[in-house]
Amino acid sequence: MPELDTTVSEADLAANQAQLMFDKLPPQLKRMVRVLGERAAFVVVQKRGGTRYTWPKSRHSPQYAELVEWVGQQAADAAVAHLGTEAWDMPKLDSVLRQLRHARVVELKRVQGLNYAEVALRTGYTVRQVIKICQAAGLPPADHGQAERDAERDAFLAAQGDLFTGLDEPGADAAA
Repeated sequence: MPELDTTVSEADLAANQAQLMFDKLPPQLKRMVRVLGERAAFVVVQKRGGTRYTWPKSRHSPQYAELVEWVGQQAADAAVAHLGTEAWDMPKLDSVLRQLRHARVVELKRVQGLNYAEVALRTGYTVRQVIKICQAAGLPPADHGQAERDAERDAFLAAQGDLFTGLDEPGADAAA
């Protein structure tokens, strides 16, 4: 029996995110996760994303051996039992990851009530990207008061450190 690849991959990262945000996955991917498990589902998406994939209908199908190499015999057997003969247009892994990251942005803003700068810092997006994602999700447009703008600026400065420490005040060279 072939050994499973145990290196950490994008599929592993996606599986970890999916555990946290299962309800945000597309219906087809939810079904795959239920049948195969998180890691196995995302390995299949990583291997076949962006293509049409026909699930093996039996252990004797040519696709079965390939599936066993990818996800192991237990997950491959589950695929045969529950998905066999179905043909799916597999989503691309990067698209699924983007959907999960966007859902996280919306959750942080809507549910946890964080400001745009805090969301940006937690997700690796810029404030502008966070605002666009929130607007696309139907959240109200950014309506910042001065206090929130100040809080966002302070959060960025605290996170990035003071980039200007040690620099002279403007005009200090002219006075010397």
